[in-house]
Amino acid sequence: MRQGAIELEKNPDYWDAPKPYLDTLRITTVADTNQRFNAVSTGNADLSSEASWATLDKAEQAGVATELVPTGGGQIMVMNSARAPFDDVRARRAVSLALDRDALNSVVYNGVGEITEYLFAESSPFFEEVPLWTHDTDAAQVLFDELAADGTPLSFTFLSYPTQEAKAAAETLQAQLSAFDNVEVNVEVADYPTLTARAGGRDFDMILSSAIVQDPDYALWTAFHGDSPGNFTGLDDSALNDALDAGRLAETVEERTAAYSTVQERLAELVPGVWYVKASPSVMYGENVHGIGMYTLGSPLPENLWITE
Repeated sequence: MRQGAIELEKNPDYWDAPKPYLDTLRITTVADTNQRFNAVSTGNADLSSEASWATLDKAEQAGVATELVPTGGGQIMVMNSARAPFDDVRARRAVSLALDRDALNSVVYNGVGEITEYLFAESSPFFEEVPLWTHDTDAAQVLFDELAADGTPLSFTFLSYPTQEAKAAAETLQAQLSAFDNVEVNVEVADYPTLTARAGGRDFDMILSSAIVQDPDYALWTAFHGDSPGNFTGLDDSALNDALDAGRLAETVEERTAAYSTVQERLAELVPGVWYVKASPSVMYGENVHGIGMYTLGSPLPENLWITE
């Protein structure tokens, strides 16, 4: 690795000859999405991995080619159900009902983000029309009032990453909920080490997380099973746990389908958080790049790539 770049050479004994087609491949890390776009659009880079809806829209407007991997699930404003105030499902449901995701999309992603509606992509064999969210301000206010009448008016802190998009999402939720009675939202921005430590210790009310779903086993079990160390939601629901285990161990498609049908129903009922935007695993590439093939969450298959001069 030289000066932040990895330089690879073709393996002449590759099993699937004449692949790989490229003689050399140079991989450089560029953290800033605007720099990645500029590099590809000006021809200083041939291909770039991407994850920003806004940058993908910019690429489309500029005529830069993109390839997106369809996924289910997505980004979640996770509510910690293992402690007050979100140990009460009414509080979680009230926040989910109150948030206008279209308005949030406009603020955070300039309206170009794809909002999460269902747990699975429509192309998935496990897809069912079980909505993960509904926007109903009247129903939300009823729940806020119920909590206040019980002596526990909703008050919580959104622990935010220091990125522009994360802060915009947190502040948009705060602004929207300020229009309701009997709810108070504070936003706390933490640096990555602090936030990582507090997330690991489950020391938060609300935090950004994700459950990006292709094959459901790993992503859903990790995000929502009561025994999973990656479960930031605090959920430990026996019906959900059993269904996640059944989906993991099932030997037929029919058994898996039945298990993940239950998973979808339980997640809609339990409201682990506010699902607000899908993930956008993708690549941008120049007009001379061919053979784009994607696997997992947006990784291009390098052996298929070829370039015209």
